[in-house]
Formats: sequence, structure tokens, C-alpha cells
Amino acid sequence: MQNIDDVLRPFFATWTTSLLGSDLERLELMSDDSRIRALIETLVIQDECNALDPFAVPELPTPGSTYRIWPRDNAGIVIANEVGITELRRILSAKLLCPRTIIIRDYQIEPINMLLCEELADFRHLVREVPPTAAEPVPLAVLVRDVVDGARVDVESIVFRYVDPGYGFDSVLNSTLFRERYPDSSSVAGPKVKESVIKVNPAYEGGSTRFSMLRSANIQLGNEAEMYWLQHIFYISPELKTLELSLRNSADQHLEAGEVVPKLTNFSLHCTKISASDLLAMIAASKGSLTHITFQQVVLNNGSIWREVLTSIAKEYSVLASFDLRILRETNDGDPAVDFRDVRDEDIPEECRAGLELIRKGPAGNKRVTRLSYNGIDAGKVLGIIARLGYVPESFESGKRPT
Repeated sequence: MQNIDDVLRPFFATWTTSLLGSDLERLELMSDDSRIRALIETLVIQDECNALDPFAVPELPTPGSTYRIWPRDNAGIVIANEVGITELRRILSAKLLCPRTIIIRDYQIEPINMLLCEELADFRHLVREVPPTAAEPVPLAVLVRDVVDGARVDVESIVFRYVDPGYGFDSVLNSTLFRERYPDSSSVAGPKVKESVIKVNPAYEGGSTRFSMLRSANIQLGNEAEMYWLQHIFYISPELKTLELSLRNSADQHLEAGEVVPKLTNFSLHCTKISASDLLAMIAASKGSLTHITFQQVVLNNGSIWREVLTSIAKEYSVLASFDLRILRETNDGDPAVDFRDVRDEDIPEECRAGLELIRKGPAGNKRVTRLSYNGIDAGKVLGIIARLGYVPESFESGKRPT
């Protein structure tokens, strides 16, 4: 005879809640049932914006229908005290629910869709448009912070990412309305869907949320949430090994190298403006452990110079085995990217040449190298050579190579 738990598990293993109204009531009831709550392995937190997106739904809502939509402030951030986040934290901290994975999803309808669909006029007030200044993962990062802080969970890994909702333009639009009214799919736009996936240790019995066992993180941040996450990542996560980080605006943030604790093995920084001192502070404790670095679309500010940063890493990071450099700039986004075209094959030791890839782009006779990677022996030595012979504007004007 089949065990009753095996029968119930498919229905409860992944549970989705908006933390509003009857959704919250249902979650509280399940948390009081020891059998059911033990079956929940993944908790998904999202509102019902997707059900109002005319790009996605097969039919329009009928007048008078109700939807559980998160209230937001002018920056697009969910107003925590109007959502059942406090109750969720109580349930998690009391171990009434012990999911292995917590997924928090932020679904944003493109405003043009609501405007094109006049039948949704009665529902437009529910969907607050997220302003362009907060179009990156700022609202999501704040919401995740509100959920995690005080939930008494042991965070093992965390990811912030954009996800494909599965409504591609390559296929027929899901919406019957738009398919009939707008055969040209360029008239409408797909949603922006961001989510955070948090892996936790369900056996943790501690008294507060901890990041001391955090091993991997892939995080995109904005001003409103940066210091919370940066402090947790760099100051209280000694087991962190893999970090992928993007900062929309780090001008007001500063890290103290002496307080940074993780000994990273893999560090990636992308789409970020940062000073050389803060960049080096992030990896200050990793001089004997860092094997791979990626810098992609990173702008050094405050007069910082890439040659100095790369030379420092080349000299001090003894186990570096590979690196990836893509579109690096100094001072401003609009300035030309650092160009490594002046690096010649004969500059690189023969035994290292096979591991170096220089991507040359541009017209014949003026090909630039703004993307390069290396994987092989003596990575630090190769990086030092590239840093020394890399782009310096005066060197091309004078026709001289750096020495």
C-alpha cells in the first residue's frame, strides 16, 4: 500500500504563496499541520502580476475579479508591512516550515501592455510601474532582505537572476487577445522577471539568520540594499568560495580590507563602477586561495588605473590559474575600453601561449583587443605581462611600447 506522504508530496513539495489574504491564511494553516509542513521542500513567494499580463494570459480577467498584487512604493519596492513578511519570518524562525529552497520572484509587467489593452483599465491601479532608475534588481534585493533578515535560517547559497518566463517571441503569443489584435509581436513586450533562489540548511536550530556557512553567491545589487548584502558577504561569510557580484552604484559604499573574511577561489565582478581600493579589498583575504577572476564591464573610478590593479593581482595572488578580462574602462562608461592590442606572442612565454586567447575586433590594421582570457600555467606571470604591456593612450600617440 502506498504511503500517504508519498501521495501528498507532489501536491505540497513546491508551494507558492503571495503572502496576501487567503494565501497567507492557507500558509499559516499548513504550518500548523506537522504532516503537511514536513512535505514542503520549496517555498515560492510571488504575487499574481503574471495573471494580469495581457502578453501572457490566454483570456482577460472578468470585471470584479480580485488579484493578490503586492503594494509598492514609488521606487517599486514592496511595502513589507502590508505583506505577510513578518508572519513568514515567524513561521520560518519557529521551524514551523523548513523548506530547503526559498524562491522569491518579482514579476514586472511592461507598461505598454497595460496601455494597449483597454479592457484592463479597471486593474491598472493595482500594478505600479517600476521606474527606470530601479529597473535593475533593487526592489528584489530589498524584498529578499526583508524576508531573510530575522527568519533564523542558515543560508548556504543565494542567487539573484533574471529568468525566462517562457513567453518567447519565437512562438505564438500566449495571449489570444494580442494574437488577434496585434499580429506584429513588436507592438507588445514580454515581462521582466527577476528571482532570488536561496538554499538553506533546514536542520539549523540557531537563534538568528546566519551567513557563516554561505558557500556561493551570485548577486546583483542597487543602492538601497548594497550595504546589507556586502556586509554579510564580506564580513561574516568565512566559508564563501564562489562570488559573482554586480553593483549598480557603489560610489557611497566602502569596504575595509582588514575586515573581509572569505577566502574566495572564484571571483567575478561585472557591470560595476568601483575604485581600485574597494575592488582589491573584496579579494584581500584571498591571496592564497583565488584561482580564477573575471572582470567584465567594470569601470574604475576615483582616478584608479587598471594596470595597477592587474599588476597587484599578478604579484600577490600566488595560486591564480585563470582569468577573463572583458570591456574594462577607467573613469567613465563612455570612455574607450582598455585595449590590449599591443601584447605580442613573443611577449608571452612559449609554454603559456596556448592558454591565452586574445579576441581581436575592428578594421584591418586597427584591430583592438578589449576581451582576453587565460587558462594555464603561471597565470600570475601572464597577467603581469599583459598589465605591463596593456593599453596606455600616450604609448599609441608616441608610437612607444610601455617598458
